[in-house]
Amino acid sequence: MRKRFMQVLNYEPETGVLTWRVRTSNRVKIGSVAQCPSGNGYLKVRVDGVLYYAHRVAYIIANGDIPVGKEIDHINGCGSDNRLANLRLVDSSGNKK
Repeated sequence: MRKRFMQVLNYEPETGVLTWRVRTSNRVKIGSVAQCPSGNGYLKVRVDGVLYYAHRVAYIIANGDIPVGKEIDHINGCGSDNRLANLRLVDSSGNKK
């Protein structure tokens, strides 16, 4: 998925914002913000008709695939803060803390 995410999205590690690199539909404008609230405190982004959590997409773009059994944790507890400095790879028990 990393290759596809990188084809269609830009990720700004300092701000955590995902923007569109290309037009994937008539509604998409290049450079516009790609993420939106999911209703549970996290942000989401739709790529090729599939919804993904923005923090997972951001991590994958910056670091590569997420290993099996690992999750992405927001260090400061704010699910909408997807700055790279706020994302860390943990096992599921580490994500409950």
